[in-house]
Amino acid sequence: VALSGDGPRGNASVKSLGGLSTVALGGSIARGVVLGGTISSSGGTAEFKGGPYENRTIVLDDRTVAASSKADAAFSQLGLFVDWFPDPVGGWHVGASASLGMISLLNRADDNNKNALFGSSLSGSLSGGYDWSIGKAWSLGLSLVASGMKSTSLKYMDDGSESGYKLRSASVGIQCSVLYF
Repeated sequence: VALSGDGPRGNASVKSLGGLSTVALGGSIARGVVLGGTISSSGGTAEFKGGPYENRTIVLDDRTVAASSKADAAFSQLGLFVDWFPDPVGGWHVGASASLGMISLLNRADDNNKNALFGSSLSGSLSGGYDWSIGKAWSLGLSLVASGMKSTSLKYMDDGSESGYKLRSASVGIQCSVLYF
């Protein structure tokens, strides 16, 4: 997962290895073409470069300590997908989705959720892979998925005020799937 863009102090970014989860439900609209809805989320924890706590200190129990500049970053999508199987008996397929994308960032400097940021914009994904038949109506698959989201202004979750951060998201991952048809 990679979030990057600008913040109040210049460039800002969070880049991390993390997990990817997707649920998709659809049906055939033509031979080898599937249309449906999807929800997906990817996230991880990493340094929030250019974030509000980078190179800062906080006071804890009458002592001053370096603040953690780490943040939990998530990129989620809710939308429609199309998946095309050029040879419906074979397992190769390519797909695309158009979605509402959402970014959320939770700073780990303290336990104060007032510092949580969120934003939404248009997003999309491209995928391609292969599904191996494991039964009459079941298959297991492996796909490469690339997703991205247009730049969006992030707001504070507690009051909706502007944070000064404008980030876009990109992610690339390998996805395993179970397909029932």
